Amino acid sequence: MLTVREVTSFPFRFYNFVGIKLFQWDDNDTLTKREKYTLLLTLIIFVMNFFCKFSCFVLRKYEDVQELTKLISYFAFACNGVFKMLSVWIGRKTLHAVIKDLAKNFPRTSSECHEYKFYEQYAFVKRHMYLVSLLHWSIAIIFMLFPIVQSTFEYLVNFNDNGKFIYRFPYIMTYPFDHHTPAGFTFAYITQLIGGITIHSYFCGSDCLLLATIHLVNMQFISVAVRIKKFKHQTYEKDLKQLRKILKIHISAHQ
Repeated sequence: MLTVREVTSFPFRFYNFVGIKLFQWDDNDTLTKREKYTLLLTLIIFVMNFFCKFSCFVLRKYEDVQELTKLISYFAFACNGVFKMLSVWIGRKTLHAVIKDLAKNFPRTSSECHEYKFYEQYAFVKRHMYLVSLLHWSIAIIFMLFPIVQSTFEYLVNFNDNGKFIYRFPYIMTYPFDHHTPAGFTFAYITQLIGGITIHSYFCGSDCLLLATIHLVNMQFISVAVRIKKFKHQTYEKDLKQLRKILKIHISAHQ
C-alpha cells in the first residue's frame, strides 16, 4: 500500500544517514543512538572543516589564479549544500504541515492508488530521484577518492622516481598541524571525506525532497483530473458530496 511516507522516504534517508530528523511521523519515530552520535560527529567535523577552509583565505597567499578559483568554488559549493539544508530545517514545520495535509487526501486503499495512477506517478518520481542521486554521488565519490588513488598509484609504480608518497587531498584546507605525515594525512583525509559525504547528503536529501513534495502535489491534481473525468451524475446529494471532495483535494493541492 502506497503512502505519503513511502513517497518521501528516499530523500529522508539522506538526512537520517547524517543524523538529521526533520520531524516525527509518529511517537516511535525518534532519533536512534547511532543517528545522535552521527549528528554530533558530522557537526564537529563540519565546524573544523569550515575553519580550516576559511583560514585558507586569510593565511595562504595565492599567486596562481586557478588555485584561488578552485578554493572559492569549493567553498561556494559547500555553502550551497549547507544553505539548502538550513532552508529545509527552518521550514520543517511548514513542510510537515503541508505533507500532513497532502496525506489526508491520499488514497486509503491499493485499488484507489491504481485507479488514480499513483503507483505510476510514484515510479516516475522515484526513477528520477534515483537518477539524480546516482549522478551526483558518482561525481562526488570520484572527486573525493581520486587524489588518494592517484597518489597510491604513483607510489606503487614509483612514478616520481624518489619512492615518496605525495600527499594529495580532495579539498584545499589549511591545518594547524603537519598534514604531510602519515598520521596527519590520514586524519585530514578522513575528516574531508566525512565532510564531503555530509555536504553531498544535504544536497541529495534537499533536491530529492523537493522532487518528492512537488510530485505529491502533482499526484493530487492528477487524482482530481481522474475524478472529474469519471464523474457520473447520480442523485443531488451524492453529486454534491463528490464535488465537495474534488474541491477539497484541489484546494489542498493548490495551497
